[in-house]
Amino acid sequence: MKAKIRYIYEAIAGAILSFLGFSGCTIYGPDMYGPPVEYGEPHADYKLVGTVRAEDTSEPLKGIQVKYRRYVYTDNDGIEHFTDRTFLTDAEGKIEASFGEFPMSDGMDKPEIVLEDIDGEEGGGKFQSDTLRTGYYNVSLDDSKQDSWYMGTYTLSFDAKLKKEE
Repeated sequence: MKAKIRYIYEAIAGAILSFLGFSGCTIYGPDMYGPPVEYGEPHADYKLVGTVRAEDTSEPLKGIQVKYRRYVYTDNDGIEHFTDRTFLTDAEGKIEASFGEFPMSDGMDKPEIVLEDIDGEEGGGKFQSDTLRTGYYNVSLDDSKQDSWYMGTYTLSFDAKLKKEE
């Protein structure tokens, strides 16, 4: 008797599970409802383009650390987390760098560009650090190749002048 009840139970459970499995395997097409499932995160390409010069002489500054810094989130302990990408200016005081990143939004995640003289007297003297916030650099978006997950290429451009340290 127990074997017969178990057999019936397994047959019913197997039938129910097979119907549930087939309904979870629906393929979307032009005649179906809903979009196809896409996995991943939206992303964008970034270009950081700029020039760093001495404020008093307008001479280009070599070896200035240019840090792209962007707020990501605050954890449960109240610690803020940032994305930092660091580059150096060349002999003409220029920086041109490309990298991938999550797309910018209108929220708190606006990046800062932090400029710091890390080579001391070597690059033309010792200069004060500076931070460029939104409004002190230009942002342009090329969204000609934009799709559902790729937001395009953001170009952040700046022309900064650093003061000499006293």
